[in-house]
Amino acid sequence: MNHAKFARASYSLNLANKNKEKRIAKAHEHLPAGYRTDPRSNRDVSLFINDDAKHAVIAHRGTDLSKRRDLGADILFALGQEKHSKEFDKRSKQSMKLAKDLPEEYKLDFTGHSYGGASAMHSIKKHPKLRERVSEIHLYNPLTAPWSSKTHVRRGGSVANADKEIDDKTTVHRVRGDIVSMAGTHGNVVEHEPKRNHKPAVMPDQFKGVFQTLDQLATHAIKNFV
Repeated sequence: MNHAKFARASYSLNLANKNKEKRIAKAHEHLPAGYRTDPRSNRDVSLFINDDAKHAVIAHRGTDLSKRRDLGADILFALGQEKHSKEFDKRSKQSMKLAKDLPEEYKLDFTGHSYGGASAMHSIKKHPKLRERVSEIHLYNPLTAPWSSKTHVRRGGSVANADKEIDDKTTVHRVRGDIVSMAGTHGNVVEHEPKRNHKPAVMPDQFKGVFQTLDQLATHAIKNFV
């Protein structure tokens, strides 16, 4: 199962100038066969369900550069202050709601790209019930910081045991050379080669900075995994 397809589909739920019905239809184009978008999905957190397979995936959308609230959340995370971010908190609460209403017999996985990877992990670390409910966690070029945020546990529980549970369930997929996801703190890391259609070998000096920035953005994109 390539969970990157769900992470990519979550971006479609945030398309501008389209009603929700059209955004859901666009998301469906990226989903594996048999999956549908739950109508309770919003622009930040989506739920995709395959009723025949009794499998569901919650996907956190990555950064929308046009939204100041996304950029603000990115900055707070980079400073290790995501616990003070309203956006991280909203995403955690939405994830809990979606997971709570899912039938117990359904397997539930978690995914997210970039900022979505960071907010997905924040939700997992903050809510013990959600962490216990989730079977697999797949993060793609997740936004990471050089320190780990606090893991919450049930009363009398062990942080060490909770962190091991997270590690056992988590796979971090990163493109070789991605500068955003270098400092991962949880899970097994799988490195991928970047997918680029063209990379100029020679260019004027005044354009090198521009192309290097574009190249970094291409390396970070979710399209590298689908």
